[in-house]
Amino acid sequence: MNKGLVLVGVPDDNCLYPNLFQEKLQYIFPGNEDISTLLNTIKFEKLVLLPYGSQSIDLRHLNQYKIIINAICNPDANQRTLLKAKQICRYITPNKVINHPNRITQTSRDKIYQIFNDQFIVPRTYRLIPAKLKDIESFIIERKIHFPFLFRDTKSHGGINLLKIDNIEELDKLERFPFDGRGYFITEFYDYKSADGYYRKYRAFCIDGRFYPRHLITSKNWNIHASNRKELMHIKSFELEENEYLEKFPHEQSLSPIYEKIALDYFAIDYTTTSDKEILIFEINSCATLLSNEKQLFLPQVKKIVDAINAMIEKRVQDG
Repeated sequence: MNKGLVLVGVPDDNCLYPNLFQEKLQYIFPGNEDISTLLNTIKFEKLVLLPYGSQSIDLRHLNQYKIIINAICNPDANQRTLLKAKQICRYITPNKVINHPNRITQTSRDKIYQIFNDQFIVPRTYRLIPAKLKDIESFIIERKIHFPFLFRDTKSHGGINLLKIDNIEELDKLERFPFDGRGYFITEFYDYKSADGYYRKYRAFCIDGRFYPRHLITSKNWNIHASNRKELMHIKSFELEENEYLEKFPHEQSLSPIYEKIALDYFAIDYTTTSDKEILIFEINSCATLLSNEKQLFLPQVKKIVDAINAMIEKRVQDG
């Protein structure tokens, strides 16, 4: 059987977390999304890159691998290990690297705004490193940032450490964040509530240049995550709406230009549509979870995505 290698990075804060849902002790690597477990034709080995200290890596052995997957996906939380991954991949034929680390840096929230704001609706997003609360106030005045806005740690994903500030009187709420040299994102809030009063968030995956729908979640809340599915998605009308999205995928053509600029081998996009049927982008990166448990492998839309990933890997191995 052909051999592959997965590059995994310990985050810059040097923290790992135990996976409490496994019988055997395993650790979760934040900022990594390892798709190698979904592949059935390649035997993968894992190389864990460390953010600090020297690490002996025998580059001469890299040629034994038919394919290399870079699972490090968060350019802010994994800066150090992404740099190491770039150094390793310099010695590898680009076609053999899935999600080359050079391209991961293009998926930070502020970069997505800079790249796509002229093609899609992307809320204005800026990066700052405040030393005190007054710095944030000065920043929003200088950049003419409109209220409400979202404030979050640059390294966070999934709505963790995310706060919505509705007006200048609420700026004091930001004192809960540590101003210790870490970076933050300020993103102007776009109220994407539909005409019926609900919020809708779509997720699609792009595999080797082609987009596939993953889900549509409707919620009463603007901050939508997987946990919001139990809120409304048991209602027949919302269930039928999601099924229609998965079957017809009306946004495929609109999303297609994204691949040309991101050019990752696989990634996800979270988005919605406005009343004018324009695409509003929330985020684009390869950190999005395809499945949260093995049962979801039997979902038709997930099987299509997994089959596309396998086909891409097999093609790369044959071409290599």
